[in-house]
Amino acid sequence: MNTIKDLRVVFPSDADTIGGPGTFQILMTRCLRDAGAIVLPNGSGEEADLLFVIGGTRKLRWIKKHKQKGAKVLQRLDGIRWRHWIVKAPFKYKILCMIQNRITSYIRSNLADAVVYQSEFVQIWWDKCFGKISKMENVITNGTDLSLFCPKKENKSNPLPILICVEGNIELDQPTKLLLSKLHESLVIGRVIGEIRLWGNALPKDVDYFRDLKGICFMGRCKRELVPEIMRDGDIFLSLDVNAACPNSVIEAMACGLPVVGYDTGGLRELVPASIGGLADYGSNPWKLEIPHIVSLIDATRKVASNLSENKQVARAFAKKNFGTEILKKNYLSAINQLFKN
Repeated sequence: MNTIKDLRVVFPSDADTIGGPGTFQILMTRCLRDAGAIVLPNGSGEEADLLFVIGGTRKLRWIKKHKQKGAKVLQRLDGIRWRHWIVKAPFKYKILCMIQNRITSYIRSNLADAVVYQSEFVQIWWDKCFGKISKMENVITNGTDLSLFCPKKENKSNPLPILICVEGNIELDQPTKLLLSKLHESLVIGRVIGEIRLWGNALPKDVDYFRDLKGICFMGRCKRELVPEIMRDGDIFLSLDVNAACPNSVIEAMACGLPVVGYDTGGLRELVPASIGGLADYGSNPWKLEIPHIVSLIDATRKVASNLSENKQVARAFAKKNFGTEILKKNYLSAINQLFKN
């Protein structure tokens, strides 16, 4: 059997309707089919050659049954849930996060035949928290459809740059609330940017915190199919995710020609070099969600906005070189070929 052609692949569950993992599953399904693989219905019990597990799943018995029939398991890993230890949250939620981490770790250590990490940061994180493993491992950065995520065709620009953030969930902890307030004070009132648009799920009480600040706009949950157009309506992407593993939204933003500003935490440095945007020093301990050095991010945003046209061109060029679907496809197919040769 040709390794990829006619390879029977199955994912445990349907793709999430929002967020990066669901986007990745849809993209990877298309890549596998284009390469000649047979992608079975999600969660199928039909005979399969490869189980493609994104993060974790509670379907441990399902995995074991497939492995008993000779299937191999490729696990693609994001970061580890950690914020529940720092922010106030219901006890039940904390327990749920701990269980999810343990299940994902169990699959990594005991069931996976190969593990793909989204960034070097993620691999180091898992090794530190749950120990190193002796099996095939790869680091493969996320990618996106460059024909779908592309800059505006027309050259019209907003009178003042729009600072935009697109997340599945916007975590409005106290440091983030303070940051947004200061960005508004220095950049919106200071007429450096026109407004800050925030797309994603947010608690009503957190949104209400900003009700008197004209220029901070909470747009609500964003449907996946609308993300490219929403990105193109912005000018600079604001990454609010602290210690992010490898955020799809950042890659999608650069593909749309948006330079990126944010704090230099997690895997962001692996995605955003200095020539693309402005990553500021957090200035305190991000793992404890301490108050960051806000002036440094304000200065980084000013710098990006001062040369916006050139920064947009560089962002798009960098995305085309490093984050296209074909690159993602090539790297994953190479990992699958390697797995079946072992």
